Amino acid sequence: MSNRINLMQCVSTLLRRAAVVAILIVTSATTTRLTAQAGGGGTGANPVGMAKKAMTVAEIEALVRGKQAAVLILDKVEQNCLVAALTPDDEKTLGVAGAKDDLIAKIKASCVEKAKTTELASLLDDSKVTPKVRELEQSCTAGAAAACDSAAAKYEEGIYAPQDKHRAAELYLMACSSGIEGACDKSIDLYDASKDSADIVNAARLMAVQCERNIAKFCLRLGKGFDAGRGVPADPVRAGKMYAQACTFGAIAGCAKAADAIEKSELTAADIERWIMMREKACADGHVESCSKLGDALTNDKRFPKDMPRGGDALVRACDLNELKSCSTIANLVVKKEYTKKDAPWAVGVLGKTCEGGSASDCVLAGTLLVDGGAVPVDSAASAKRFGAGCEAKNVVGCERGGDLDYALKNFAAAASHLPGACDAGRAVSCRQLGALFLRADGKPDSARALASLKAACDKKDGIGCSVLGDLKRNGRRADRNLADARAHYTVACAAGVVSSCVDLGELLAEGRGGARDVVAASSQFDKACIARSTRGCVQLAHVKFVQRTGKDGAPFLAQFDESCKNGEMAGCDYAADMLMGGDGVTRDEKRAVSLLTTACDKAYAESCNSLGDALVRGAGVTKSRPKAATLFEKSCLGGSPAGCWNLGKLVLKGDDGITKDGSKAIELFKNSCEDELFSACVTLAEMYDRGEQVTKDKDEASKWFDRACTTGWNDRRCRVKK
Repeated sequence: MSNRINLMQCVSTLLRRAAVVAILIVTSATTTRLTAQAGGGGTGANPVGMAKKAMTVAEIEALVRGKQAAVLILDKVEQNCLVAALTPDDEKTLGVAGAKDDLIAKIKASCVEKAKTTELASLLDDSKVTPKVRELEQSCTAGAAAACDSAAAKYEEGIYAPQDKHRAAELYLMACSSGIEGACDKSIDLYDASKDSADIVNAARLMAVQCERNIAKFCLRLGKGFDAGRGVPADPVRAGKMYAQACTFGAIAGCAKAADAIEKSELTAADIERWIMMREKACADGHVESCSKLGDALTNDKRFPKDMPRGGDALVRACDLNELKSCSTIANLVVKKEYTKKDAPWAVGVLGKTCEGGSASDCVLAGTLLVDGGAVPVDSAASAKRFGAGCEAKNVVGCERGGDLDYALKNFAAAASHLPGACDAGRAVSCRQLGALFLRADGKPDSARALASLKAACDKKDGIGCSVLGDLKRNGRRADRNLADARAHYTVACAAGVVSSCVDLGELLAEGRGGARDVVAASSQFDKACIARSTRGCVQLAHVKFVQRTGKDGAPFLAQFDESCKNGEMAGCDYAADMLMGGDGVTRDEKRAVSLLTTACDKAYAESCNSLGDALVRGAGVTKSRPKAATLFEKSCLGGSPAGCWNLGKLVLKGDDGITKDGSKAIELFKNSCEDELFSACVTLAEMYDRGEQVTKDKDEASKWFDRACTTGWNDRRCRVKK
């Protein structure tokens, strides 16, 4: 029994000595003690923030033997209460230690902690402790430090003694005081892991002692304690001081924590310098967050002096440690040539890593560098892959550029998956490309989706999209022919700078198709195109001037048409042939006209195929051949010439010279030509219904087609009467 009491006295003395150690934490100009002083200089009361711990008889005995003043002993007992009520044996023990009867009586009358069982009673129960452990404890009290350490291990693990981590902590502390390596750490760990607030306070006290001995990890732990208010009062400033001390003693995590603490205050020049020093130290030791923060601060934080070399180096270090945000930042700085220690190929490699890590913008940047070339070799396939990854991450530019590149590489399946995202996000060019993709569709065009995509592009004022849509509406390919819509689309395209659409619009205006005939407006469109160096625009402008000329000499116009024909403008060939075939302002030359028409028709100029077919029907400059004419009319019709369809219809309606007669086909051709605003076809169709030729006679149907002829430019008296 006495051995155990002596052991408790030793432990109590050690804890009192730890409390007496001057743990000074300097905050501004004020010095504050972490723990209350024991001995003659103390008050006996718990210091601020310290948890209460009910006192044992052994602890009181130690105070008496330590010559603590009676009033202070009593005050401490009254502050903390007794673990259990004093027994007669307890009173005798205190008397032997030197306590006066009146002090013993007052202690006996003090409060008793009833809520928890007394650990000491359990510890002093010899029936639960083996002789081996008792022997170790006896050796410990006799000064054998190794025995203290061994006994502590038995209590910690519950071997040869009840598991009692509190008792183990006390024994480890005794071993620690005698210099057993690791015993201090174990004692602190056990106290700190306890649910007893008094033990946690003891842990903080011991951490302070170890920190004063320049053991960095305990400075770090004590800093965390001040951060969380664990075992000590919560105090961010003191926490920062502890972290800085840990950093000084070599704990890299302390450097990072100290820098974090500095960030929470208004930074002075001195603070900034200390912050940089601590971050650099932590970064050099592999603390990723410090590298990243240091890099960001020195490259892009106005609070810090800009230092691209140092900041960039820190970001490279963070990137090497797989911090993707820093990889992205430094790669972008390299691309912008702000950080020059790395080159563009390195940046592309890093961007590939961040792209795979989910950075859509980096995918796009990598794709751009790979497709643009210059700084790195062009690699279209790799670029398309990066753009595609960006698109999958919902980056619109990735979808747009990836879709365009996929289309150019003829990777149409990939283009079809990327372009819709960009089109839906309002990228007009992607809508246009998508429309072209649907028109192509590997031999299976989707006209409805193509038209919808092209319309979306045109609605966003994409000139080329409007131009293509105008062509489809004008020619009736993949869409219902609608010349009014074609005019509208060409108008937008021309305004957007698509010169060919200015010419297309001028042709519709000059011919009165899709709306009223307006030669002046047509001339304006042709002139605009001609100024923009469009040969076709110049030819059409010359043709308008030719038609409106006041003199009879057409030689200058023929020379201009001939020249444009030689330069590959088939409209010039057609207009020159028309002049020569009719001798309009020049000497008639039907054979030369046929030669020019043949050249243009062979180049698929639909109007020339029609004119050449007409020459074959009439035998003008060529031997008559209605079958050959029919072939040319069909080619012209398929090429979008309403006149070609009308002339073919007349041949199949009559059906001679080996041409199969087909009234139904003729009617269909006449209707198509009339719908394409060729009033001659409308008149032919109306007369057929009026006479009942190849159709049931129907005056109302005839009237309908006569009306249609009037609205498309037929200047007959019947039209004037209706007006």
